[in-house]
Amino acid sequence: MLPQKDHINAQGERLVKKPRALSFLTTVILVNVAFVVTPFALPFQGTVAEARTKKKKRVVRPRPDQLMNASFWTKYKKPAPISVDLPEKHMPEGQREILLALDEGKGLDFVEIKGAEVVRLLPDDNEGRRHQKWIFEIAGGHRITAIYNTSFSEAVPLEIGDIVNVGGQYIFDKNGGVIHWLHVDPKKNRPDGYVELNGKRYGEFNPEFSEE
Repeated sequence: MLPQKDHINAQGERLVKKPRALSFLTTVILVNVAFVVTPFALPFQGTVAEARTKKKKRVVRPRPDQLMNASFWTKYKKPAPISVDLPEKHMPEGQREILLALDEGKGLDFVEIKGAEVVRLLPDDNEGRRHQKWIFEIAGGHRITAIYNTSFSEAVPLEIGDIVNVGGQYIFDKNGGVIHWLHVDPKKNRPDGYVELNGKRYGEFNPEFSEE
């Protein structure tokens, strides 16, 4: 930029040129433009800021082989733990472990539960591999859903009020949880599950009932 030239009057005094002030009309126009544009600009700026700071949530969808996997649900699906008061008196084997799992909101890869009372019989699931389902109750009145695969073993002749022992994988949820794999594992990748009723054990592989 070239230096601004000073002007000298007749008396020899140096005059500094002052910047020209905006006219009244120009000032009014600028104020009105700012008044009209600002309401539209502010929401846009807020939206941009939110878009920059907002983290995209990762949606995790289970594969078919993960649907009954306790490690998947305990990792990605975390319902709130269920508050449990542990009785001080002795409890049947496995029931204390289930109550602790309820209190901590976690699953168990394998647990054996003794002395559980059957309180409700659910309709069988005949889609795909057949499954027998029922609900049993443990100490503290907590209820757990049992899912027993009858596609390669005989069904358990249960009645309400029966006392059963079960061994299998426990999956925690807000309703008290589910225990499944109540049968032998043909591939021997996990401990064999079972259901015991009146001294008889169910869940052993039986070719008569096998769908393999």
